[in-house]
Amino acid sequence: MFIAVIVITRIVGLRWFAKFSTFDFAFTVAIGSTVAATLTSSTTVAHGVTTVFGLLILGHILPFGF
Repeated sequence: MFIAVIVITRIVGLRWFAKFSTFDFAFTVAIGSTVAATLTSSTTVAHGVTTVFGLLILGHILPFGF
């Protein structure tokens, strides 16, 4: 899961993390929660990766200061 987050972050870009707003912080917490749930529960890695990828894509699509 850790490697998947690194790869997806590279795809989306590091600049996204450099310009945090309130919405960015909420997305970061959601990503952390997803990673934690994937690593500690019966959630599959495929579901976790899909969720993280979806959150990062939404971060680029939504006009909330991204």
